[in-house]
Amino acid sequence: MAHRQLFLTTTDLAATQAVQPLIRRMTEDGWGITVFVNPGSASAGAYARDGIPMKNASDYGHAALDQLTMRAILAEENPDLVLAGVASADESTDRLALEAACLENIPVAVILESYPGVWLSRYGDRDIPLYRRADALLVQDELSVDVMVKHGFDRSRVHATGNPAHDLLAGEIGTLKIKREHMRRDCNIPSSATVIAWFGTYDLDNPDHRGATFEGRFGFGEAEAYREYLEAIRDGATLAAGRGRVLRGLFRQKPTYGCEGIRTIERELETFVYHDLRKDGPVMALAASDLVCSLIGGTTLHQAAQLGVPGVFYQPGATPETDDQVTNALGITKPLYERGALRELILEIARDPETIPRLRRSLRPAVIVPGATGRVLEELGSLCF
Repeated sequence: MAHRQLFLTTTDLAATQAVQPLIRRMTEDGWGITVFVNPGSASAGAYARDGIPMKNASDYGHAALDQLTMRAILAEENPDLVLAGVASADESTDRLALEAACLENIPVAVILESYPGVWLSRYGDRDIPLYRRADALLVQDELSVDVMVKHGFDRSRVHATGNPAHDLLAGEIGTLKIKREHMRRDCNIPSSATVIAWFGTYDLDNPDHRGATFEGRFGFGEAEAYREYLEAIRDGATLAAGRGRVLRGLFRQKPTYGCEGIRTIERELETFVYHDLRKDGPVMALAASDLVCSLIGGTTLHQAAQLGVPGVFYQPGATPETDDQVTNALGITKPLYERGALRELILEIARDPETIPRLRRSLRPAVIVPGATGRVLEELGSLCF
């Protein structure tokens, strides 16, 4: 096989986890790979932990990064192919690389690590014209293909490869019991306790994210949702204790996010839960949990379902018609549309230990389809000829 050169960049941590198995396989297959990052980003930390060499703008003599700079970097690298994730920030390396590759007539592929519905409903008007220019869009399954086509993408360019991170996730299933014990020991949570986790979506240290309706689509923000979750954990723990049981909360967020905004809410309510800020992904927190809750968090709740942990999306103001979480439509996660429904669920769990088992039985199992890494490699290879 002739030597081929890949320029790869991802901003989102979940996208980074999706491409890490590819980097290992492609290196073994003789590809030359340049991994480009913004220094200090979550993706840079993930690549560093995996021992993957990286470059940033300063390695090319540039103090800052914009589209002109990215075009100059690609001209210097002269790759056969560019691979990027999906990111909505204007300054993200993904978007800049995609735009530059199109302008330089370099084949470019985009990997979508989660179902595209939420992304397209929130950012479609702006993002679709850009991402439609990619030569290949690699998505989870045929359902994702249909969603992309309905939003105007060319079916011949959208490929149901699966997520390579799921190949690794399948290997985690046999270790969940050990991870559960380890994580609970770290958190000082009894092994018999019921743990209800909240997976954060936004960085509430960012002033732009603190408004009660920041989430926007349904007029209900993360700060308000987390407040309800904490109050329910506090009251549920008291209820459970009166019945001789233990109920605990666990908060998980991206390691690059700040904690002060969340801690402020906890101080106001005089209720604190363990914060998991591990930089190696959410699996430890998922293993420790009996139920996972989130406002959006599509990738994480999908992973939870694949690991057998039930998950609920708390979306007050939404309806089955406006709900764009594909996992809800598939029946592998449960939506809560009424304000106060999360609190009621947590209190019901505190009263009745069979609530979570009933919820688990009501959900469809999420199946991990192996072999995504090989399918992605096949599609990428076809773009180089």
